[in-house]
Amino acid sequence: MLISAPTLFISSVTPRAEEFAIEEQSRGFILKMRLSLVVAALLCFTTWMSVVHATHGPVPLCCMQWSNTRIPLKRIVGYTIQSEGVCPIAAVMFQTKLGKRICSDPNSVWAKEAILKVDEEKEKENIARENEECMEE
Repeated sequence: MLISAPTLFISSVTPRAEEFAIEEQSRGFILKMRLSLVVAALLCFTTWMSVVHATHGPVPLCCMQWSNTRIPLKRIVGYTIQSEGVCPIAAVMFQTKLGKRICSDPNSVWAKEAILKVDEEKEKENIARENEECMEE
């Protein structure tokens, strides 16, 4: 009768090999889980940023109320008409030579005069620019 020694030898090594294989599988599983977690976090962040930007967009510069300040029309260099859709009130935002902004009721007489004055000056500037371009040619 022969007792097979290799069988005894293999059986004593097998538990360690199995432990090593299980350890390697666990490491692989943990790495996959970490990668999945990072990808999920990036996906959530990207989705959140796109939703926030799409819904709110850049914050507009809005007039929250009208000012009763009436400055000389010669100090006004530009204006922006503000609608109620994006901002809380309809208004005209006037820009002064010093860079200040004044919000006014678009239906007020003063605001209408200021708008006309700015439009007339812009038109004069455009005509002068066109004349200069014609003279250069």
